Amino acid sequence: MNGLRKWIKGILILACIVCMSMPVSAQAKVTKVVLDKKTSSNYEICTLLGQTGDGKTVWKYKCGKNRATELTSVSFKQYGNYVYVIDGKSFLKLKLQTGKKAAVNKKAFAEATYSAAMYIDGSGNLYASGYYSDMIYKISPKGKRLWQTKVKESCYWPYKMKCSGNSLKVFYEGEGSPDVVLKTSNGKIVKYQ
Repeated sequence: MNGLRKWIKGILILACIVCMSMPVSAQAKVTKVVLDKKTSSNYEICTLLGQTGDGKTVWKYKCGKNRATELTSVSFKQYGNYVYVIDGKSFLKLKLQTGKKAAVNKKAFAEATYSAAMYIDGSGNLYASGYYSDMIYKISPKGKRLWQTKVKESCYWPYKMKCSGNSLKVFYEGEGSPDVVLKTSNGKIVKYQ
């Protein structure tokens, strides 16, 4: 009987050692980012939520407090393992799995780019313009403004951007708004269409 107790005790100790050496299951994988937007006292309060495929929130990032308008002051786009965020005049690059900041520039944009159209090229550069803006920007993956270009005032409400070779085309929805083609290297306007 004494030998059986020692044997069971040994098995239990061995089981505990094995369990302690096993890795703890990894944090659930973030597959999407969702914008939670609330309005209070004429201000928009936005929070980005990193969520799993089944909707469980893994991380939260509280954005700045911006004036409420008919458009959203925070725009974002997932790119690889990152989330590029435009928050008023600020650029942020967050890690998709943790929500931690990888790059920040609080003065990336000369003006707020509400409801921004965004495009990220193969090198991780962000091109952006917003509804209230007649400016188009190129921001590096580290958050540095590489160039900004002013377009015709009649160009408003960009809804899509597309790069092809050394050209960036910005598509506009505004009535009478021509689309514009620019050089990606320096932002020089090639033509209006």
